[in-house]
Amino acid sequence: MRFGIVMLACLATLTACTVTMVPAPTNGVGPQSPISGTALNANFGQLLNAERARVGLRPVSANGTLERIAAGHALDMEQRNFFSHTSSDGRTLGQRTRAGGYGFCSVAENIARGQRNVEEVHQSWMTSVDHRANNLSGSVTEYGLARVDDTWVLVLASGGC
Repeated sequence: MRFGIVMLACLATLTACTVTMVPAPTNGVGPQSPISGTALNANFGQLLNAERARVGLRPVSANGTLERIAAGHALDMEQRNFFSHTSSDGRTLGQRTRAGGYGFCSVAENIARGQRNVEEVHQSWMTSVDHRANNLSGSVTEYGLARVDDTWVLVLASGGC
């Protein structure tokens, strides 16, 4: 299993950026559309919040904006065949999050590749020290999860700052 570098940041100011979504190829070759939505996020949320409850943390709730931000990054990585917390156009997590319409106090991202289902990706992140720290951060209140082919992106954040 491969993991990306963890980024946990509370950024004060960022440059405004534009999110550009590139459509998936229509010839049947290449990455498929992002897999996200209520069922995927609800299943993951149950696993994540059970872990948070075990250590006395409040639950986090699914957020559609964070889900779209996660889906955009997962699609970017699959279409351009890379694996990083920095997008193909050089934007950081904070820049992508603000450009996606989410103002945050804190934001973190977990990425993974190769897991077949929500249970596997959750287990992978919980057995990695840095990814676990993101999942169990007391400074986040919401999350969005997306998957494109075998690439997973989880964005955790708290808004309102």
